[in-house]
Amino acid sequence: MDSTKNVAYDAFYRLRFVKFMKQITDFNAARYYAHFEIKLRSLVIFLGSNTTTRQIELQILT
Repeated sequence: MDSTKNVAYDAFYRLRFVKFMKQITDFNAARYYAHFEIKLRSLVIFLGSNTTTRQIELQILT
């Protein structure tokens, strides 16, 4: 096989692989960010006192 053909072939498939990995990375980042955001939004702090327990829900401003 011609070495020039190998270089073009390798470059083409490397580019496809890089694009594929970027898609996976973007998907995972979006998925984990959404999970983290939901966890932050549902974070609840319980402040106790002698007579009552007050519940304060944190609102994360976006």
